[in-house]
Amino acid sequence: MEEKFYESIKNNNSTELKKIIKAADENNITLKINECKENGQYPLAIAIFNNNKNIVELLFEYAYNHNIILDIKKIEWVIRAINNGNSGMVKLLINHANKSNINLNINEKNKSNENPFLIAIVNNDIEMLKVIIDYANSKNIILDINEKDEYNEYPFLIATSKNNIEMLKLIIDYANSKNIILDINSKNNFNNYPFLLINIENNIEMGKLIIDYANSKNIILNIKEKNICKEYPLLKATSNNNIEMVNLIIDYANSKNIILDIAEKDRYYNYPLLNATLNNNTKMVKLIIDYADSKNIILDIKEKDKFYNYLLLKATINNNTEMVNLFIDYANSKNIILNIDEKNLYNDYPLLSAIYNNNNEMVELIIDYANSKNIILDINEKNTKKEFPLLIATYKDNFEMVKLIIDYANSKNIILNINERNNKTYPLLIATSKNNVEMVKLIIDYANSKNLILNINEKSKHKSYPLLLAIGVNNIEMVKLIINYANSKNIILDINEKDVDEYYPFFAIAFKNNIAIAKLIFKYANEKNIILNINEKNSKKGDYPLLLAVIRNNIEMVKLIIDYANSKNIKLDINEKNQSNECPLLKAISKNNVEMVKLIIDYANSKNIILNINEKNNNIYPYLMATSKNNVEIAKLIIDYANSKNIKLNINEKN
Repeated sequence: MEEKFYESIKNNNSTELKKIIKAADENNITLKINECKENGQYPLAIAIFNNNKNIVELLFEYAYNHNIILDIKKIEWVIRAINNGNSGMVKLLINHANKSNINLNINEKNKSNENPFLIAIVNNDIEMLKVIIDYANSKNIILDINEKDEYNEYPFLIATSKNNIEMLKLIIDYANSKNIILDINSKNNFNNYPFLLINIENNIEMGKLIIDYANSKNIILNIKEKNICKEYPLLKATSNNNIEMVNLIIDYANSKNIILDIAEKDRYYNYPLLNATLNNNTKMVKLIIDYADSKNIILDIKEKDKFYNYLLLKATINNNTEMVNLFIDYANSKNIILNIDEKNLYNDYPLLSAIYNNNNEMVELIIDYANSKNIILDINEKNTKKEFPLLIATYKDNFEMVKLIIDYANSKNIILNINERNNKTYPLLIATSKNNVEMVKLIIDYANSKNLILNINEKSKHKSYPLLLAIGVNNIEMVKLIINYANSKNIILDINEKDVDEYYPFFAIAFKNNIAIAKLIFKYANEKNIILNINEKNSKKGDYPLLLAVIRNNIEMVKLIIDYANSKNIKLDINEKNQSNECPLLKAISKNNVEMVKLIIDYANSKNIILNINEKNNNIYPYLMATSKNNVEIAKLIIDYANSKNIKLNINEKN
């Protein structure tokens, strides 16, 4: 029976335990509930370790019924109940101890040098902490609330690390009630201490609480000490972007005549002013600068972090003009020359960042500062993404910015890399894609003034080029500008080249339905003896210029294409369909355009091309389309054409 008794407890089987207790009572057998097994386990200890309150209650009930003092042999048992977070179990053990006149050594430590009070705080269990305090008070026991574990952790420190202000207040209230002075400055093995931890946790209320307690006990807080990561309170407050906490630290330091180490770095080379700058917090930057001035501390505003970022660069990256002004003013006041051209790990620098943020005012500010210090800016320098000022300014479509860059380059006799490519794109290409004629003119004028030849046929990664893009944005002035420039430099434009979408100049012209540009391109092609690809199909949709002109219902464009084809002895593919099964004749009929239908028939006759007049699209063929449109003239044209070609029309076929 004894074996079954232990097994039922070990297996958490309260039902079986009840049966065993009942059987033992019926047979006048007294169970050995205080006896230790060979493996060193006691029945009560097993139940506590299994966190089984029901079995513990059964054991206590059995003990009371049989006048047995069930001993709580070790504080480890209570500690296990605390670790399990089971306040009900702890209360049960305390009630049993009181009932059995057992005094629990509530300050006793386990093998890790932890006592119950410390463990409750480690578990962030405020209810358990209250149970322990109530028990200690009931027994007039003074709790060891400053005791440290093997890692030099202690209750006040752990409560701050748990970010639990209610627990911290409970500890302070208990300490005050017992006239205990809390250890609020000691460090653990990681060199963390309470005031540093509240800054790591970013808890302003806890910070105020600790300062109030320290002041009430005439304790000077450690507010400058570093942990093993070289972190300290002011550094963490700035990292957390908490200006209220920064003010709290500065006010406390001033009240205690403590000079803060405002330039100290952590192991990642971060420091307070850099953190404030990274967080784009202008008020905090001003606060730190004002504090430094008040203590006659000269800030190293040229200092870099592990990525080689420095204050001025980060301010430009954050697009903060006010902060840039702040650093320039501070540097001037301290006779510091700013490293305005220095690059970070990614080769970014202030001018490039200001341009990237499309901030003209900031660009002017940087240029003015450089001029005032006789610094020549590297305005052709690329970052690791191969971006450079002129490229980014054109990408931002900022004419004034491009002009600023050109004017600065001219003033310093710097030749801009206007043909430089990034990912196969370049300033002129970007300016045309942005449909910015004035910027294109500016780039051309600059190139001419420096005797530079623009690469106007160079293609992007999508195989686009300036002429194709100018046509794509439907801008005749830009097309003229490109043609005139090419002529002035004896450059032959690539007017048949396709991009990745298989667009080429004349296809784009037909797509955009622009007669004026079409005439311009025909004229240019004739002057340069270039034969235009006017039959070329776009493989993605199967469209081609003549079909597009008909789809756009533009008879003038159709005539223009036919005239050009005739002049070059090109036979137009007028029966070709696109992927929607559309062909010129059927589309002309669908547009109800008699003149267009005549034009197509006349062209076919002139070239001995037999039109597919019985061809269907979506079960609709030309004659049916004409009748559905109620257009007698087109229907007659089709019948006449069929008769002239001995073609039998499918006039009875249904759609």
